Amino acid sequence: MSNTKLKVILTVLLLIFAIVPVLIVGTVGTFAIAGYEGHVKTNTLETVAKSKSVALDQLFNHYTSNVNMLANSLAFIEEVIAGGEGTTDYLASVANANPDFIDVIVFNENGTILGSATNTNVGGTFEHFGESISPVSNVLTWGNYGNRQAFYITKDVFKEPTKLADPLGYVCAIISVEPDSGIASALSGSFLDNGRLIAFDTTGNVINLNGDLALSTADANVAGKLSEMMKNTSLVNTTTLKQQLDSGKLNGYTYVCGIIPNVTTWRWAGIVDSGASGSFGLTANLICWGVALVGAALASLIAWVIVTGFTGNMADMLRTMDAIAEEENGYDIRFKIKNRKSELGRIKDAFNDMLDEVIMSEERHRTIAELSDNMLFEWDFHKEHMYVSANTLAKFDVDTTNSTLSNGKFLDALMSSEDAEKYKKDISQLLRDKNGYSAEYQLKAKSGAVIWVSLRAVCITDRLGEPLRVIGVMTDIDNEKKMELQLSER
Repeated sequence: MSNTKLKVILTVLLLIFAIVPVLIVGTVGTFAIAGYEGHVKTNTLETVAKSKSVALDQLFNHYTSNVNMLANSLAFIEEVIAGGEGTTDYLASVANANPDFIDVIVFNENGTILGSATNTNVGGTFEHFGESISPVSNVLTWGNYGNRQAFYITKDVFKEPTKLADPLGYVCAIISVEPDSGIASALSGSFLDNGRLIAFDTTGNVINLNGDLALSTADANVAGKLSEMMKNTSLVNTTTLKQQLDSGKLNGYTYVCGIIPNVTTWRWAGIVDSGASGSFGLTANLICWGVALVGAALASLIAWVIVTGFTGNMADMLRTMDAIAEEENGYDIRFKIKNRKSELGRIKDAFNDMLDEVIMSEERHRTIAELSDNMLFEWDFHKEHMYVSANTLAKFDVDTTNSTLSNGKFLDALMSSEDAEKYKKDISQLLRDKNGYSAEYQLKAKSGAVIWVSLRAVCITDRLGEPLRVIGVMTDIDNEKKMELQLSER
């Protein structure tokens, strides 16, 4: 690769990694600053509203738990049915323990009130019995309690296992939503420029819409938005509903909304005045892009300086590596080192040390092979190359150029057909087991004599268990073997 081509490639890469992020940051910054104040308000609104809604969730859970506890007191319910004494006191104690409870009553499946904490309309009909009885109602007007605004929570007890044959009816708590109620207290407080938490039901009754903790009826615009919120049944407390209607505005407010657990007729919403959110100005835009362009220019200059200083050494290294790989005596070539303290200098020094070690290792291997009486061979599976020591070539007529372990042109070419077959089986077993083996064969030497040799071989594998090399050692045991045969004959 030419120095010019390398420089161009590195320059382009550095510019991509340097300039592109700057441009991305500048573009993102433009849009981020444009809506910064609005996003901050929305995120803060979401966090604060969710935090404040926890009190509302706990309050509804408290109301429901009290009603369920009373409904599960079957002995008491039976006493109410029988008109026993003390039932009114017990209901009154439950109501007194919960300041928000206007009354606690028990009525049967026909709507007849059997017991009341305030003794109101006992024997009469439950005021809103004509409407469908739900576990948690919308806000209703209660004439029996001075036209107060409240909702009820009921628990049916006629379906519970009981010794009574007839249904029992309902336990009901009538709960105030007035400014001094627990719900109003849970919704109290403002944040983010008069932002507040509101609660509303399916009929458009809203508590704290005007920031006064009072109950009000939403106008047509607000009611439409609230109705859309109520339709979203996938909401949970930790999910924010961002309405697409009117660009996410609720009558001039940005809002987030959530469900009260186990209450299908109520929602909470955090609302804040959206008119105060500022927009991104021309000055901020120019500053953002000015910084981005300056950053891009600096990045380009630094990239050019780095590339110019780096490519010279890199091109020299590439030329040296090509020479090592292509020239016949490439292992004698070394990297030229100008500055040993630099990173490239240390890399070149390490490469030179590695080349020296390779040459020393090959010399050591060759010397050991020449000094030993043993005859060595090695098959490299990756390079498909056969190495045979000089003393092996001196004794046997082996063609290393075309030889493999078992192609009939290596040792098996010097054996009888019986020994050649045994040798091939031994090699196949070695490659399957990837282990070592030892055997004795008769080979035909260059002199024409057939001599006995002992062959030991091992298979070296990679980390995946695939063969890398087979290294073998042959020893001339002809004299020993013949003496053994003579002794055996005697």
